[in-house]
Amino acid sequence: MTPKSAVTLVYQGEKIKSGIIWANEMIQSVAGLSGPEKTGAEKAVTTLIRMIGFESVLARRATLDEAWTHVEKDLDMAMVMIDSGVFHEAAFHLSKALRHAAGLSQKGMTFLMDHGLL
Repeated sequence: MTPKSAVTLVYQGEKIKSGIIWANEMIQSVAGLSGPEKTGAEKAVTTLIRMIGFESVLARRATLDEAWTHVEKDLDMAMVMIDSGVFHEAAFHLSKALRHAAGLSQKGMTFLMDHGLL
């Protein structure tokens, strides 16, 4: 790992973590909605999760760290749950994605600290 890729790992990890937390909060909010409001909120959450997925792919390509595939798979599973009509089950997979993203961010932070760059 290079210092540049470590910084990218931390940056992308923190950005993706924030997005996942937002998506999880939105999922909790959708439970209290009905009708067209619920449909619109579900579409917004779906769009957000897809955007987070794109960021994860970007992070994998920028850092050359294949561990990002775990985040991508968990985000994909969240989308499968939403598409299958079990919207609330997506939160479990988002939580797994959050754990993986946090681990990647920590990996970059540890590298920077070990090399006296932080």
